[in-house]
Amino acid sequence: SMLNIGEIGTMALEPHQASALRIAMNNCAYFEKRYPVLRELELDVRPETANMALKLYIEHIKLIDQTAGVLTLMEMYRELAKLPQASGLRNGPVRALARLYNERGLAHHVAKLVDSTDPLYAEAENLIRQHDDAYGVKLNIHNYAGLTRGNTVLYYLAAHPKLLKGRHVAHVGPERECRAWITDRIESLECTYTTIDGFQPGMDRYEDLSEMMAENDSFDTIICHRVLEHVINGAAAHKELYRVLKPGGVLNISVPEVLYLEETSEWVIPDPGFHDHVRAYGRDFSSQLEAVGFRVDRADWLLHRPFEELRAVKAYPMLMYNAYKD
Repeated sequence: SMLNIGEIGTMALEPHQASALRIAMNNCAYFEKRYPVLRELELDVRPETANMALKLYIEHIKLIDQTAGVLTLMEMYRELAKLPQASGLRNGPVRALARLYNERGLAHHVAKLVDSTDPLYAEAENLIRQHDDAYGVKLNIHNYAGLTRGNTVLYYLAAHPKLLKGRHVAHVGPERECRAWITDRIESLECTYTTIDGFQPGMDRYEDLSEMMAENDSFDTIICHRVLEHVINGAAAHKELYRVLKPGGVLNISVPEVLYLEETSEWVIPDPGFHDHVRAYGRDFSSQLEAVGFRVDRADWLLHRPFEELRAVKAYPMLMYNAYKD
């Protein structure tokens, strides 16, 4: 396809709209490289057609890649799961969906599908125990209503001011609570603060994490929580985050991890049933970061806080990592 990215500048778009088109075009290019057969469609991918082209590619990928194609079955199984028990069409597909959930890193959702007497329920419970043991805290024993990721990240940052003090900070997909807190303390923190996103309006920079426009060695600290699971070309994003971090800098990061999976479960295409995630990260997340040059430390401070302490600030236990560029 012809990636006419320059044409985006000639279209009457808001910056976040232009960024979204650039990301769609880059994703098209990535899929063409991964699946050369897509080039036979002879699509001339332009800004005004990028979103439709990407949708078409995704539908073709479902046909040519079994891993991606499972999503079609899952979407149908989810619809059948809404039928009454007596329909005659529900039980088999629901159990098939539960089996796929266990395999793809979604065991936490199996209890919503099958009865506790079903062997798949027991299998899911065993997988969840494996996850909790590796994570370091039992996640399903508390009520998380009213607790937010923004307050969780904020509580961590407030307790670890060295990540911010005197540093050039980039915040990818900034949480509202964190952004307000840091902005109000720019002078006392003596830091510069740059917000980055590919889609949200009102950012300082608009970036595709898999192909960033920022220069090498741009930031002392990068904060990036619950973002990479949405990036289609995740491996490229790891390299880019390393590239734009300064030597001596730190990437403070988290992803939704499924620690009963030895390896990340790549879904290839976004799953609309799970917030358009494209993968479930397994125990290999740290090694993926290490593979591009990071030195990775487990940051489990939040896991050691009493739950009532976290609830008081509307936070929850969350495993993070601090990845350093030496």
